[in-house]
Amino acid sequence: MNEELRRMFADDQADRESIGEDTPPEQWERVRQRDEARLARCKELIAAGALQTGKDYWLLKKSVPSVRQSLTCHAKPLNSRAC
Repeated sequence: MNEELRRMFADDQADRESIGEDTPPEQWERVRQRDEARLARCKELIAAGALQTGKDYWLLKKSVPSVRQSLTCHAKPLNSRAC
């Protein structure tokens, strides 16, 4: 399993656990910015061929919806479906 991806997934989950209905907009904005950084890094890892195992792609599937949706087309060439 790609260790960097595993850490990003854990960080992502920690972000979600730290927010709630009463979370101020500024904190949501910081989470959104971290999501964007994680998405960019995930795309770099995919382009570099750094995701090698099924567990790597499972983590992408289990990721936040915005990340999952953005990365689905990058992962699809590995199976028989087209984007």
